[in-house]
Amino acid sequence: MLKIRALRKRQGDFVLDIPELSVTPGTFTVLAGDNGAGKTTLIRCITNFIRDYKGEIYVGGTRYTGFQKEVTARLGYMSEEMSLIEELTAAGHFTLAQALSGRWNQTICDRLTDQLNLDARKPVRELSRGNRVKLGLIVALSREPDLLIFDEPTSGLDPVSREIVLSELKRKKGSRTVSALISTHLLQEAEVIADEIAVMRAGKIIARLPGDIPGVSAGQGVLELLKQKGEDDCSRS
Repeated sequence: MLKIRALRKRQGDFVLDIPELSVTPGTFTVLAGDNGAGKTTLIRCITNFIRDYKGEIYVGGTRYTGFQKEVTARLGYMSEEMSLIEELTAAGHFTLAQALSGRWNQTICDRLTDQLNLDARKPVRELSRGNRVKLGLIVALSREPDLLIFDEPTSGLDPVSREIVLSELKRKKGSRTVSALISTHLLQEAEVIADEIAVMRAGKIIARLPGDIPGVSAGQGVLELLKQKGEDDCSRS
């Protein structure tokens, strides 16, 4: 569903360097790593918010070179930086997303709006940070995309809302009809939703781990890798 080849992007002293990354149909890959590891930069390249990168990105076999309608219609994107129209209500965003996407599941929209206790009558300017996150998640999930691309999807949510969102992602994962690339620094979330965890450090993927590691939590496996890399860096300095 998603293939990345020879992706490279320099931002000052930081270099994102991803020789290859694939998300196969029906699977969930989680990007895990320290702050500044490159998770958000990678997602911004994939979603074309960063365009001056080198390399190739394919979605469903089509090379993604811009905001191609046939590709964007298959994506469900959400991040803290996503654009919302301040004067438009949440309900207005639902109507707009439905018109633009061509795919919409009103049942999912109504259920999540109710479960997450989002007042769809309020304009965005009156929504708290957490409620803006809820709105973005509801829009992305209600579009019934083939590929979810989420950057820290539960950041800013209260514990109850976080659990509701994770349950919805587990439901999507269980259907095996949706693929996902999700970044998070919360390793307990990675354990819940990942088929595979891609561990990032300093702009590179340093390891790829199964979401279920026999005899050890996946989160602990990620921590050990990051600690090991940090100790190696110190020993070389």
